[in-house]
Amino acid sequence: MTDPKDRSPILTCRDLTVTFTTEGESTEVTHAVSFELKRGRTLALVGESGSGKSVTAMSLVGLLPGTASITGSARFDGEELIGATEERLRSLRGSGIGVIFQEPMTALNPVYTVRALLREALRAHGMHAETQIRLRSVELLQLVGMPDPEKRLGFYPHQLSGGQRQRCMIALAISGNPGLLIADEPTTALDVTVQADILALLRSLQDQLGMAMLFITHDMGVVAEVADSVCVMKDGRVVEQSDVFTLFRSPDQPYTRDLLAAVPELHVSGPSADEPSREEAADDVVLELRSLSVRYPGGFRRPPVMAVDSVDLRLARGTTVGLVGESGSGKSTIGRVIVGLVEPTSGGLVINGSDLTSLRPRQRRAARRNVSIVFQDPASSLNPRSPIGKTVVEPLVRRGALRGHTESRRRAGSLLEQVSLPASWIDRYPHELSGGQRQRIGIARAIAVEPEILVADEPTSALDVSVQASVLELLRELQERMHFSCIFITHDLAVVDNLADSVVVLQQGHIVEMGATGQVLRHPAEPYTQRLVAAAPIPDPLVQKERAASRRSSRSKGSSAST
Repeated sequence: MTDPKDRSPILTCRDLTVTFTTEGESTEVTHAVSFELKRGRTLALVGESGSGKSVTAMSLVGLLPGTASITGSARFDGEELIGATEERLRSLRGSGIGVIFQEPMTALNPVYTVRALLREALRAHGMHAETQIRLRSVELLQLVGMPDPEKRLGFYPHQLSGGQRQRCMIALAISGNPGLLIADEPTTALDVTVQADILALLRSLQDQLGMAMLFITHDMGVVAEVADSVCVMKDGRVVEQSDVFTLFRSPDQPYTRDLLAAVPELHVSGPSADEPSREEAADDVVLELRSLSVRYPGGFRRPPVMAVDSVDLRLARGTTVGLVGESGSGKSTIGRVIVGLVEPTSGGLVINGSDLTSLRPRQRRAARRNVSIVFQDPASSLNPRSPIGKTVVEPLVRRGALRGHTESRRRAGSLLEQVSLPASWIDRYPHELSGGQRQRIGIARAIAVEPEILVADEPTSALDVSVQASVLELLRELQERMHFSCIFITHDLAVVDNLADSVVVLQQGHIVEMGATGQVLRHPAEPYTQRLVAAAPIPDPLVQKERAASRRSSRSKGSSAST
């Protein structure tokens, strides 16, 4: 453990440049990156996808592919990392520098139990006695707040929740008592409450172990909570560096200002609780769920799962209802029932006055002609072998609504222009587009049928903040122009606050609270909703650090009371 009063630099990077060479062509992806990280402090590397954040961090520990070459200097605790042997870098990983990866499900070996993963890590750090390894494994899981740690040792990664997998990853990263922890987007795929728990855990471990943290993220709310200083990257270059308070209060560079301006903010004060939403004031209901339930059958030795339990919901014409809640709350299942991808177990689904549960399959398909969906991950929902022009008109082709090749191309070009992409791109393939552009293709396909009801299932969760802002603005513009109603599924309360007229809060398949957006988010009545709102990050370091301190105080009091 390092001296908590020692604030000398533990990591110093000077003119760090990474070049990739493939098929004889060299591409410089980071350019003379320089920064300094002091012991016990947290430096956030922020920027959009492709800015060079992760490449910079992985270059420090020798985790780039063999096609990469690195120049410049990176000194860790006085030792030069650039040019170090693979053997030396391997010994530093874990014992000197720990790494937490973005997606633990792909980073953890699926055929190893938690016990085997920890045993392998501890042996790499010089521990060989089985009794000692077992005791240390339990100790590490306790340290990262893993519930029932002795039992979890026998679990495989797929048997853990997302938050538990990330805790396992953190336990592996700190198993060698590192002086520096690199956290590469460690909360991106997590629910807001789980994210808050993981951030609190990382801060607690930093205090206990005296670690410095290099925190890579594009979430400015997370930056506001964890960072002491910030390094902003764009196109492989550092464009701005400062302490976190100065950066949020008075950013110097236009790019940083644009980045902060694009962050959707959850307003903790706003309209009075009795202000009606557009949905409450409207009588023209286009969609209604009546005591809707969905039960998935269990597997071997597993009981059935009630994914949605007696849900009642109304959607008025031209309005947006936000479905929020943690993973497993039933949000996406409801969306898939609406578009016909999942059959309800019981209850009613009424579209434009027709209860689809009482209709024949062909009649149900006809009733859903003007219902469409935008999926969470455009990379997996678009056919990689199909040109995007063919993809966007596919719903119309299936219905026989287009006459010939020429009309299909004309309509495809028109749809691309409606989502602010050039009509000339109709012959491009998904891999030639960015994540935001692929999501626009998903939206173009969804609006091809001129929907009355659009289900948007986490459509911006995988996007950078600036790309997210442009996609949300596109959805607003399209809704205003086409007057469709929208079910917007998300765990991001700030997005709901900026987009939805009303909110439905789900927990384990049940509705726990619903009402006008301003009322639910600013005056939540139910403890579960209150926890969601309290956990949502706000891009203001003063507010975030006060909230974090308050949560730590509450946990401390709770712990004292329990003992």
